[in-house]
Amino acid sequence: MKGLSPSEKEITHDCAETTGEAIDELEKSLKTLANLQGSDHKADEMNDLKTWVSAILTDEYTCTDEFDGQKVSKAVKNTINKSVLYLAQLTSNCLALFNLLDY
Repeated sequence: MKGLSPSEKEITHDCAETTGEAIDELEKSLKTLANLQGSDHKADEMNDLKTWVSAILTDEYTCTDEFDGQKVSKAVKNTINKSVLYLAQLTSNCLALFNLLDY
């Protein structure tokens, strides 16, 4: 992280942490989905999954909220925005696929 201002370092660190947590939650959701086959509470568990993934989608955008009132270079903003957008698209796709499943 050479060449970044202290606020940019803090923002990139926070965004990396938020992104890591989002990825962990997606992995947890996919594992839960894989284990639904023998469950007696499939509908409830699917609703939980959809809630978790929706929350992940919301959390991903909190990263870019940190730009407000901070001096952040255009390059750093663009890099973070691209990463957040990519992860948001993956998360949104997961949610769409979960909504197609009939449990």
